[in-house]
Amino acid sequence: MKRALFWLAALACSLAGAWSGDANVSAVAAALILIGLWTTAPPSLHPALGTIAICSVLARWLGDRWLPIDLMPAWIAAFVGWIFARTLLAGRQPLIARAIAAIDGDDQLEQLEVVRYARGLTVLWASVQAALFVLGVACALNARGAWLPFALPSSRVFSGLILPGVVVSTFVLEFVLRRVLLPSAPRHHLLAFLRRLVGSWPRLLE
Repeated sequence: MKRALFWLAALACSLAGAWSGDANVSAVAAALILIGLWTTAPPSLHPALGTIAICSVLARWLGDRWLPIDLMPAWIAAFVGWIFARTLLAGRQPLIARAIAAIDGDDQLEQLEVVRYARGLTVLWASVQAALFVLGVACALNARGAWLPFALPSSRVFSGLILPGVVVSTFVLEFVLRRVLLPSAPRHHLLAFLRRLVGSWPRLLE
């Protein structure tokens, strides 16, 4: 209950900052998000979150007061991409393979097609998040006069529409295509699958 109230407070601050145009309120929301991630993430993820905090401080020092806010969605995309990418290192199990084992059982990973699928999907998620990071940084810099050979949306459009839209679309598309790519895999309704995934997620990050 306390955790839910905390995240609701972070969301309220974020919306208040966006509506009011007050960078200080938005900065409080960004700080709450980082604190929430820090307190819920395993210790192995703390260095990455600390790096985001340092980068945010440097962005405020080197740029304007809105720069850390505009860059925060890009940092979060980089953080999520790193979570996926680090599990692709030699000797580690890809994150999607961990999720499959947690939801459907370890015996699923005895099938070669499932192992290949899990690794490929982990690569895909890492790549999508990396692309979102690059786009988010480009949007923030473009809004501050950085020369780019093409037009880009505002940071607000990126954080409010593009980033969540890409993430949700990728997740739903993968969920739908899984029946084609893995015809022998157990079937789940979307909501039931999400509940199992959320319940397993903290253990997957260790």
